[in-house]
Amino acid sequence: MTKAFKYLSYLLVGAACATTTWSCSDDDYTMPAPNISPEELVEGVAFTVEHDAQNPNIIHLKSLMPAQYQVAWITPQGRKTGAEATLSIPFDGEYEVQMGVDTRGGYVWSNPYSFTVDDFCADFVEHYLWTRISGGVGQSKTWQLDLGVLDDGSVKVTKWKGPHWFYTNTYTWDNLHAANENETVYNNYVDADPWDAANAITPSSEWYWAADYPGNDWMCGANNYGYITFDLINGANVTVTDADGNVVGKGTYMLDTDAHTIQLSDVYPLETTDTRTHERFLQVLYLSDDAMQLMAPSEGVALNYVTKEYFENYSEPVPTEITLPEGWYEKFTTQIKYSDFVLDAEAPFNWYDLGGTAKGADYGTFPIVSSTADEYKINFCSPEGGQYTVTIPEGEPLEGTVTINQDGSISLSNGLGDVLLGGSSVKLEGKEFKMISIEVDGEGRVEAFVLGLPEKDVNGTVYQYLGYRFLADYAGAEKAETYKAQLGFNNTGTWEGFEGTTVWVEDGGTYTSTVEVSWGADWGDPCLWLDVYKILKNRPNCDIVINDIKIDGTSISFDDTAISRGAGDDETTGRRYICNPWGLASCFSGLDIFHPTKNVEVTFSVVFDNGTPFISE
Repeated sequence: MTKAFKYLSYLLVGAACATTTWSCSDDDYTMPAPNISPEELVEGVAFTVEHDAQNPNIIHLKSLMPAQYQVAWITPQGRKTGAEATLSIPFDGEYEVQMGVDTRGGYVWSNPYSFTVDDFCADFVEHYLWTRISGGVGQSKTWQLDLGVLDDGSVKVTKWKGPHWFYTNTYTWDNLHAANENETVYNNYVDADPWDAANAITPSSEWYWAADYPGNDWMCGANNYGYITFDLINGANVTVTDADGNVVGKGTYMLDTDAHTIQLSDVYPLETTDTRTHERFLQVLYLSDDAMQLMAPSEGVALNYVTKEYFENYSEPVPTEITLPEGWYEKFTTQIKYSDFVLDAEAPFNWYDLGGTAKGADYGTFPIVSSTADEYKINFCSPEGGQYTVTIPEGEPLEGTVTINQDGSISLSNGLGDVLLGGSSVKLEGKEFKMISIEVDGEGRVEAFVLGLPEKDVNGTVYQYLGYRFLADYAGAEKAETYKAQLGFNNTGTWEGFEGTTVWVEDGGTYTSTVEVSWGADWGDPCLWLDVYKILKNRPNCDIVINDIKIDGTSISFDDTAISRGAGDDETTGRRYICNPWGLASCFSGLDIFHPTKNVEVTFSVVFDNGTPFISE
């Protein structure tokens, strides 16, 4: 997905060890004995547990120990620190609390102290997080890990792309949610795009890893691990079942909506057997109506859940827009000047979804009419620009006007001839098309493309494309003599290379190639050259004349005759070595002028026959 975790990185934090020489004696190095015993930590003497006068479901915990003691509490809502703590317990029942005091020998804990809550307080479970986890009062909601094996043996994942992510174990809800996250406003690392990282995730030394499955199938086996159900039916109950629905654990849970924690009693969370945390107190890192992420603080292993209903109904989102490669329009509209296109005889048609992904044509149901596929041809620039010609097997040529737009839409005024292509119904038909895909060879030439005919439902909505696949045919076209030209830029420090825009050279033309580059501090000396590939093979008497050189948009002075003419990396390539640090042209005062901050632009002309060789003896 393109959501907020794209802003996070997986950081490996190393630990450095310092060695120090110590002077040791034969003393006993065991921890000193605590100066407080559990028997001294008695309710009414060391601490108090009191019901709130206005709402007896609110429990106030207060230490009576001297202020210098650090105090912690083990409560039905997890561990808390501080001399005072407040619990909001919605359900009637008997509960326990323990107070701990930090001593020289570590924490000393009181014996459990029991207290009773007599009534149910509905106000405490009306918070939207209670509703998200259970469905609300009187309801239940069943969750599963984000991993399953389908009947055909394939592995399925959904929102989280796997059952576990891995965190620095100090992460909490507040690390990953901005302050304005609430019932209706989402501003967290999953749902917000862009994610408000400045208000959410904190120290840079912390990390998490959004591990996908099966890309990281070492984390657990590919299994169906069962279900965990949270309800609010006569209390807050939790039930764990195996994949067949057999109950394997029952207990209760307490959700702290302020601290964003969940405490389970008498049952452990549903997890994969390979990474069992054996903890009942969990941080809630994320919770929506259909997805939840819990983490055992001691391990930093997140349990990624989705509801059973969400998992069963989930299907991978289908792209609804076609994305063509950058520069496709320039490449295509240049190549149609010197190339015909023929149908791909082996796979002339297919069906494509709205994102341009092939669905897989059944050529058994729609057998290809081989003579059509072998002989059908289209020229998008015949008899002149803006017109097209179709060669139809055993028929008269078809001509019309063509419009090619940069958004990928293509109009053919007289269609494609309604020629039968496959089975009894697949035809080369229609007048309005969409470019679905383009394939380009190593020299930047279009070698194949798919032209898509929109197919609509009864309401007139496009739901898929019938795509015709064409291949470039150079032999059959009366093509212009054309050569690829391009700027190159490099440096003698890091030898990092940059390629300029590709242009196609025809006789008598003037062209411009631009290379985007920003000079680096450790780059040594600059190198800049212009290549016209393969031109010397057929045109040894050509000339490549430099008309203008611009550095960051500003023209510089030069003498074209002073800049070398020679062969490129291949002997058939004509090269103008504009900035050669080992032999700088005399028209340039120094190398620093070739230190661009944005780009270099060179405009040049090519003459196919200048009467003298491009490379002089």
